[in-house]
Amino acid sequence: MTPADRSANAVRDDQRAVRATLQAPLGRLASQQSLHGRSDLIERLWAAVLDTGGDRVHLLHGLSGSGKTAVALTVAGRADAAGLDVWWVRADDALTLQEHMRALGKEVGVSETDSPHSLWKALNARRDDRWLLVIDNADDHEVLAAGTGRLADGCGWVQPCRSGHGTVLVLSRYLDEQAPVGWWRAHPVGRLDRAAGIETLADHVEVDTELDAAGQLVDRLGGLPLALRLAGALLHQARRQALAERRPPPTIADYLADIGARLRLEDPPDSPGVRVYIDRPWSVAIEFLERHAPPLTVPLLRLLAHLGPGPVPVGDILSPAALDRIGLHGEQLLDALDALKAMSLVDDDCRPALHPLVRDTTARRFPPSAADAADLVSLVRHCRTLSDRPDDTPTPEDVNVWPDWLLLTPHAMRVVDLLLDEWPGQPAGVVRDACYAADYVVRSIQARGLYDTADAALARIEALAVRDLGPDDFETLRCRHIRAIVLHARGQIAEAYAAYDEIYRARERLFGADNPETVRSRHYRAMTLHTLGRHDEARAEYEAVLADRVRIAGPDQRHTLATEHNIARLLHDTGRLGEAEVRYRDLLARQSRLMGPDYRHTLATRHNLALCLHAQGRLEAAEHEYRQVLDIELELLGPRHPETLLTRANLLLLQSACGRGDEAALDEVYRQQCEVLGREHHETRATRSRQTNRGTRPGPL
Repeated sequence: MTPADRSANAVRDDQRAVRATLQAPLGRLASQQSLHGRSDLIERLWAAVLDTGGDRVHLLHGLSGSGKTAVALTVAGRADAAGLDVWWVRADDALTLQEHMRALGKEVGVSETDSPHSLWKALNARRDDRWLLVIDNADDHEVLAAGTGRLADGCGWVQPCRSGHGTVLVLSRYLDEQAPVGWWRAHPVGRLDRAAGIETLADHVEVDTELDAAGQLVDRLGGLPLALRLAGALLHQARRQALAERRPPPTIADYLADIGARLRLEDPPDSPGVRVYIDRPWSVAIEFLERHAPPLTVPLLRLLAHLGPGPVPVGDILSPAALDRIGLHGEQLLDALDALKAMSLVDDDCRPALHPLVRDTTARRFPPSAADAADLVSLVRHCRTLSDRPDDTPTPEDVNVWPDWLLLTPHAMRVVDLLLDEWPGQPAGVVRDACYAADYVVRSIQARGLYDTADAALARIEALAVRDLGPDDFETLRCRHIRAIVLHARGQIAEAYAAYDEIYRARERLFGADNPETVRSRHYRAMTLHTLGRHDEARAEYEAVLADRVRIAGPDQRHTLATEHNIARLLHDTGRLGEAEVRYRDLLARQSRLMGPDYRHTLATRHNLALCLHAQGRLEAAEHEYRQVLDIELELLGPRHPETLLTRANLLLLQSACGRGDEAALDEVYRQQCEVLGREHHETRATRSRQTNRGTRPGPL
């Protein structure tokens, strides 16, 4: 198979992996060696899975590299073989955990996939199927609490499991003894004793003739399974290399002498810190890779260590062309990944992710330098997610590619953090590319309705752009524009108008009135004028923007269609319902043909058509349109997305007008709008006002 074929297969495998968000990585079991010294723990956990009583939530805690994930994976493999539903969730950060738990909600048929309460209510109610949920990388317990207070309160993404049919395994480096959690059982995953450590080494390298030296090596490496696997894999590869070169193979004693020579006074052998057990064998491993692995291997390892936490998709961020672009040997990519896999440094050569301990150790061995900046930025900026678009325009609002954006997010933001905190004074082009990639990543976060997360990230990007590029740079103004969109989405309309107006004037002065970004700012400024009720000003602005967009981009470009949509909304808001309906129907047909019926802008038009029919008293037709939109929004956006909540509110109000009201359901929508948008958001207030005054005519989205 050629490198191109293997790379193409890797891309396809990665795409399948993205879709299978909750699938446990059971493929690793085929290459996973026996877990020596962990049998008692595995049997206790398996007994807990089979037992319908007793503790249902279990915390596995221990040093990085102690084998927590391997233990959980072994239990998950047994559960899968026994026919249990097995879900594997990552908790690297709040965004990743939320996306995975939303996917779990859909898996178990929950309509409120953004609500921990609704999810756990459904999980606890399952009676027909037994299940196992593994939550990996749960080092930050505040992430597990999901902003609901203390984790011990049991209101976050991890809660007491009250179903004898379910079991939860939480994997974390930490047990917070200052904030005990009474509803989980903690299991320390400690260091291996000498016998188990020797067996772990023996899985990789012959030890029978060197048992004493093997025992000393176990002691020297602190009984840490990851360090022992690394040492064993390195010795195995070194012996193979020696035999190929017809020289005596290195012994365990040779290896001990080598790492002994690397001891540092500040890290004595009895040091309790984990670094002492990994740094020495790691330095030997790096030298072996430098001598014997494909030339790309160590530079690739260095790149993986300085990108963000989480998988790095091959074929997107990593590809032969991307590596060629930064002067590395792209044709060696898959061979280099194979070399890292042979050394047990990565498990998956389609979405390689370094173990956190390996990542930190590599980053210490190769501290990030200014010379790395352009390479890392290039990988992120020119990845497929950002670059592989028909019109060369990323579309983070497109729900169908949100999994791609989710994978890119930690790496794009990591580059921003490095430039801001460790690499000041980089060339302007490098900083612009980093800001460009991060801005689009944050747009995908904002499009999911995660406004606080988006604004926190934008604050970092803006700080970098202002410092290194200046307040009037193109990328600085792009970032400020997206922050204004977040203000707008939060319902802070006056503040958003002021921001749009300032950005529009700056762009017009710097880039000219016909620049697409200048026109974009004018379009958004018109939207806030519209929302503020300044209809005559909004109409004049919309018409000017539409003329510019038709002239610059053509009548069927998606931004042109967005302006047409807002003109129809303005007709709707000013009572010209017949004209608005004609415009909506024409626009809906064009958007469905050009962008598809499930595209966000198409759904907004169809939603507003339903509102227009509703306002005209054509309730049966309106209800049909509402239901069609709601079904798609529930599937694509989730039930707590602001747009889904608005559609549900309008449908419930229509049903109330028809004598089929459900006050409890409408109260629940209002409560969720208060939580998601805030009590003073204009959409929240509109729901309450129309609930109180049933004759109020609905307005458009």
